[in-house]
Amino acid sequence: MPWVNGSTVKSAIRPTAAPPATASCDLPCAGHVQQIQGQVQVQRGNNLITLKPGDQINMNDRIITGPNSRTEADFADGTQMILAGKTSLVVDSYAYDPTNPDTHPSIFYRWLEGAFQWTSGKLGPPKSNERIETSHGTIGIRGTEFVAIMNSTGDVTEIDLIDGQLDITPKVAKRETLFTAPVKIAVTATSATGAPLSQAEYEAAKGHLSPSQGSGVPTL
Repeated sequence: MPWVNGSTVKSAIRPTAAPPATASCDLPCAGHVQQIQGQVQVQRGNNLITLKPGDQINMNDRIITGPNSRTEADFADGTQMILAGKTSLVVDSYAYDPTNPDTHPSIFYRWLEGAFQWTSGKLGPPKSNERIETSHGTIGIRGTEFVAIMNSTGDVTEIDLIDGQLDITPKVAKRETLFTAPVKIAVTATSATGAPLSQAEYEAAKGHLSPSQGSGVPTL
C-alpha cells in the first residue's frame, strides 16, 4: 500500500536530509500529520480519532499506529518522525516559539512501544531541551538522525545513530553517556553500550520501518 499524502499518492517517503517546513501551528498544536499508510489514530483525552494527512497533532496527544501501518509527522520545530506499525508515542510537552529567540524550547515525548525514525529540525547542537522518555531511560537530543527500535520482549532498546549526537541516561543507573554517530546503541534500564554502525546497517534498520516487513517492528 503506497503512502497517502493529501490528495496525492507516493510510493516512497521523501528524503529526510532536510526536514520540510511545517504549516502554521499554535499551541496546543505541536505539528501535523504528513503521510499515512494503514490505520493511524490519536488518543486525545477520552476520544480515539482516526488521523488523515494534514491533521493537527496536539500536546498531550498519544499517536497510535496499527499493524502493517506507519505515519510521518512533522513538528513545529522542523523535526520529522516516522512511526512504524504497532508504535505508540505521546507528546507530553511542547513549548517552542520560532518567533521569539529568547524563549527556551522545552519538548518532551514519551515512547511506549514500537519503532521510529527521528530527524532533527531547527533544534540541535550543542544541546537542546528536547527529550524522549522510554521504558529504559531518557534520550537527549543534540541535533541528530537515528532509528529507535524496542525489542519484542521490551527489555532492550536499539538506537542506530547515523548523524549527530545523543545523550542516553538509563532509568536505573541514571548516568548520562554521550554517543557520537555512527554508532549502534543498546539501552537497558541499567546500561547503555555502543558498537560500530555502518551505513548499510542503518539503511537496513530504516527498511524495517516499512509495513512490508510484517508488523513494521523488527524482532531484535
